[in-house]
Amino acid sequence: MPLRSGRELKKIFNALCPFESDGRLKPEEDRVTLLASNSNIPIEIQMKAFVQAAAVEPGSPHMVGISQNCSMTTGNHPKNTALLKGVRRSKVTRPVAVGAARARRTLEEFTEDFGAELVFAFLDHFTAPPFDADLYSHSQRDSGMSRAMVRAQIEEAIEVMRPVYNEEINIGKEFRERYVNYLCSEVVAEYRKDFLGAVNLASPAWAMVDTGELPPILNFVLARGLVAAVRDELDNQDTMIEGEFSATGRSGKRGGYEKLTREALQHYKDRVVLFVKFTGVEGVTHDIGTKHAALQGEKYEADVERLEIVQRALFQDLGEYIPFAQHGGTGAAKLIRGLVAKNNFNTQYLADSARYFIDYYHKHREELIKGVKEVCGRNLYVSMVIPQARRAVSKLKEAGSFGLAPKLLKMLRET
Repeated sequence: MPLRSGRELKKIFNALCPFESDGRLKPEEDRVTLLASNSNIPIEIQMKAFVQAAAVEPGSPHMVGISQNCSMTTGNHPKNTALLKGVRRSKVTRPVAVGAARARRTLEEFTEDFGAELVFAFLDHFTAPPFDADLYSHSQRDSGMSRAMVRAQIEEAIEVMRPVYNEEINIGKEFRERYVNYLCSEVVAEYRKDFLGAVNLASPAWAMVDTGELPPILNFVLARGLVAAVRDELDNQDTMIEGEFSATGRSGKRGGYEKLTREALQHYKDRVVLFVKFTGVEGVTHDIGTKHAALQGEKYEADVERLEIVQRALFQDLGEYIPFAQHGGTGAAKLIRGLVAKNNFNTQYLADSARYFIDYYHKHREELIKGVKEVCGRNLYVSMVIPQARRAVSKLKEAGSFGLAPKLLKMLRET
């Protein structure tokens, strides 16, 4: 079975839109979320688990993620690979792009092996280099990009943003030059090549542009440029691009979530809508109070009011459904079906794997110490698939998408 395309994914999201045509929210029991399970090393175990979960009769839609970090490791990037002394990674190919392609091939093979009919590959958290105002007070190894063109892009963004950002984007000429230095830097050029290379070689149905921690002007300009590059330079009209308006928090980091009300919430909504319009993204994420990498037992309440107001505004103002991608799914106290269109889930799978290893060690300690071949090798890894596959099935059921493959496949055939 081939992996499904971005246009097929978009049709499915449109079919699962949580709003009626007049903007009313459908009842919760009629709303559905797609599970998006992120793969980690070793991908052969996690992808096998995720595809098996999708294949359980009668079949379910399942998005399987390949992150930037996963791509770096799979592609043997020096930063993510243990190298023997004297060994170097060849510079003939780009590790991130090659790694994403390798991960896709693995996912494709398992999809064929288990006959899962609705599996979608997605790229996750391709994170832009951080902006340091002091560092970029002067040019940093220029990439050769036209500085005049970049200045024009910044000016255009400022003018478009001014009605909803007001004085917040009134920055002086000197600071604008720091933005130009950043966007023209070699490090941003390399990030761009990695993202475009991964999209080109992995042909994902969905790809995330992770720019939400940048200053708003840079976020608008860089995200728009990457979307345009996918559409024009790669001539890729298939992949859905997810834009990050604001970043999800992280467990253990200082700084609480600020709940907005009344006028402040309306301003926030207007800015998200403008971001989507300006950049051309087809999916969006923004902070709703969940956190990445939640520890076991940590739970965070999603800001349902913010989520509903923003998603309804996008639906009504743009005249189409823009799916919301929730990050930090492990620590979400409750999944807000439908309003969360794509539920990213990762950390719990890793915790399940670690717990499996602990239990396995206690059960087979003496055999492991003696070096019994089957215990040290195949048995250790083969059965590790099952707890992760079971976890994925439970999350598909929570999302309301378990068993929906026949209905969605029929819809795809008829449209």
